Amino acid sequence: MKNSALIKTVLIFSVFFLLVGVVSATNVITVATPAAAASISGSAYTITATLDSNDGNVTNVSIYYQSPGASTWNLIATVQNTSTAQTSFSTTWDTTAFVDDNDYTINATAPSAAGTTSTDTSTGVDIDNGNPTATLSSATFTTNKQRFGAQTFSMGLNADATIGISSCIIYCTDTNNGNVYSTTASVSANACSNTTLTPKTFSLVKARAYNCLVQATDGNGDSTNSSSRLLTYVVESSGHNPSIKYFPNTPHTNSFLQNFISNIINFFKGLF
Repeated sequence: MKNSALIKTVLIFSVFFLLVGVVSATNVITVATPAAAASISGSAYTITATLDSNDGNVTNVSIYYQSPGASTWNLIATVQNTSTAQTSFSTTWDTTAFVDDNDYTINATAPSAAGTTSTDTSTGVDIDNGNPTATLSSATFTTNKQRFGAQTFSMGLNADATIGISSCIIYCTDTNNGNVYSTTASVSANACSNTTLTPKTFSLVKARAYNCLVQATDGNGDSTNSSSRLLTYVVESSGHNPSIKYFPNTPHTNSFLQNFISNIINFFKGLF
């Protein structure tokens, strides 16, 4: 009986140590890059997952991504080992094909021939492929110089960013003293909305020239300024067509007096 009990004890401890050995031999995978909350970009960003060790049971590692707010995993690549003891597995990812956002998740999964699987995730990964585009244009712009008066005029504010535009601000800088005037334009999901302005929008000073531009900021906080346009605030003459614009204090010739003087000169010329 004693021998039987001893044999049972030995068997129990043998199984225990065997299980401990299997667990300790499990190859643990870690997402090395990108780290949590890292900012990544480019058409060939390198994702790397590493094993703490490889006893030859891990022959491949699969890399997945999960989009912000999604619940499904999408395979980026399955990386095969090139040597039995390989511990580093890398692949490239084209981030330009995805919407800029700061809540992507990367997962690495390493199945083992021993029947175990090790996984690791990197959360809050920010895809940021640059600044938005911004342009200031309008059908009323025939050249880079545009005069406008008391009437309203339309300003085309075109901006684009894959993550979406968070703000559009129009800045006009007085070329005389450098004072900057600004106003905020409305924003749609992916662009600055065209807006109609008056000089009162900016509290502009009459008979001054202004360099105006639009600044677009995307959801990542990246900003871009458009090329500037030179606008001149002039005064409209009452009764004139609003499309006819001119500088204030433009001298106007008295046609009656001009004709009278011309006639006198021609009269004396005829005497000689």
